[in-house]
Amino acid sequence: MSAAVAIRTDAANFIEQGVSPLCSEGAPPDADPNFIYTAARVERVALVDHDFDETIAGGVYFWPTRRIVRKGTSGRLLKKPREYVVPGAAMGTIGWLDFHPWGDHQLYIDYVTTRHDVRHLGVARRLVRLFYERIAIPRGIQSVNWGDVRHEHAWSLMRQMRTEMPAIESFGKHRF
Repeated sequence: MSAAVAIRTDAANFIEQGVSPLCSEGAPPDADPNFIYTAARVERVALVDHDFDETIAGGVYFWPTRRIVRKGTSGRLLKKPREYVVPGAAMGTIGWLDFHPWGDHQLYIDYVTTRHDVRHLGVARRLVRLFYERIAIPRGIQSVNWGDVRHEHAWSLMRQMRTEMPAIESFGKHRF
């Protein structure tokens, strides 16, 4: 079964999706403010395969998710609970990367993730490699800041990009 999935992930298309739905510019009006980027205009690139089975839940960020907040910031119960939406990815998305410009010739990676059912099949590796080849190199980027890297596989990808793309400095903070 995993071989069939690997073949389908190779057929996925690399797509620049414009402003991220998790960015304040691209978020719906009822979006949960705790899940929205507010510091910069964040763009998204993704691997999309419309033949992929959409019935398998990919987790938060892959499906629009409703959240009900019953307590305020002080911890006290609200008289009227608030209902928010955590925006989901476009249909067919199997992995995505959010980034924004950081200085003149630098990019900052805000978030990289893949669906749970395609993890460990090379989807993130392909996504990151295509990000460097189709976004960073054509824009003349000199460095990519990975920020706080909180997962060992993401750290491994960053280290791999250091060796594969030595012209672009890749760095981040080890936080796991």
